[in-house]
Amino acid sequence: MVTKESLAEIGVKSYDKAIVPNWSFIILSFVLINSLIYGIVGLFIWSYNLSQNQGRLSSKNQSSNTLYYDKLREHDEDSAGLGIFPCCRKKGNKIDKEV
Repeated sequence: MVTKESLAEIGVKSYDKAIVPNWSFIILSFVLINSLIYGIVGLFIWSYNLSQNQGRLSSKNQSSNTLYYDKLREHDEDSAGLGIFPCCRKKGNKIDKEV
């Protein structure tokens, strides 16, 4: 039978095997892993926002050069030039009467 006493008779020593956790390693690894995860997620969010802003900038440049937006701008400028009397529209140096 294997007991503490029988093992001691043949020269086997028993040791107290209480394992103490290494708290500094545990805390350091937790902080490093979380920092790495937050850094990667932050990088993804930053690159997504960067691409979204680039898309907005390129669409602004394209939209300002199209005929449709030029016509809308002309219409807005014409509407702003009506003044007090909405029946009269100013075109260049002429004033046309609208009925």
